[in-house]
Amino acid sequence: MSKSLQTSALLYLDSLLRRGQFSVGVREVAGEFGLSPQAASNLCTRLVRKGLLDRVVPGRFAIRQLGLLGTSAAAESDALAVGTALGGEPHRIAYRSAFAHHDLIQHPARTIQVAISRQVRINHLSNRPLEPIWEDEATLGVGAEDAGMGASVSDLERCLLDAARRPALVGGLGVVAQALEASRERVNWSLLRSYAQLPRLRVAERRLRSVAHRISIRHLDDTPQSVRRVSAARAYPASKAPTAWRDVRNAVLWSSTDIDDVAGSTDA
Repeated sequence: MSKSLQTSALLYLDSLLRRGQFSVGVREVAGEFGLSPQAASNLCTRLVRKGLLDRVVPGRFAIRQLGLLGTSAAAESDALAVGTALGGEPHRIAYRSAFAHHDLIQHPARTIQVAISRQVRINHLSNRPLEPIWEDEATLGVGAEDAGMGASVSDLERCLLDAARRPALVGGLGVVAQALEASRERVNWSLLRSYAQLPRLRVAERRLRSVAHRISIRHLDDTPQSVRRVSAARAYPASKAPTAWRDVRNAVLWSSTDIDDVAGSTDA
């Protein structure tokens, strides 16, 4: 790479950062410098070697800022990695990754979980595994908020409901209880109940109410329930363990393992 092209590339990356753009693609580089796609790709590869860019997915790069040169985008921020790869389409950082974004768990997972409405072929963002979780586009934007750097993330209320709907994706009912306890003073309970009007989240709200009852959080548990009859749901979906306690108010069946998981999480 010639010194003039390197200098021009540095100035270009700096101008993007000053405009609040934290990622760039081969196509943009080719257009900026009048290069062929292959020459632009070669230029980006050289900038990666120099630590000025980080390849997040093929053809898309995160711009590394002064003080972070040579580090991976995913090590700095899930939002930067996700925004670089998926910022141009509907998505939502979700489940355990959303818990980490909201500082609700002590040990964030290395895998980045993203709700998205199409099949993606990528399985890594930068140097971290990506777990794409399919969701209908009609509900994908419900409870999504700006995470910065081109990424969207589940807001606090949506990520609690998602976790209650699919607790296996966050590490179990104990993690759900931990997150609920940690966020109890920050949750907008009215907003959470409005999201629960979605058919896919109604059982999740009942499950979340039941967890709230187990750990003595009254904001959610004391809300008047509908009088209509509903089928009982398992505290942990698909569990076949014997029922040790039936939460009649919320129509949720708990096994002794479920009870121990939640009790252990709040005792820690």
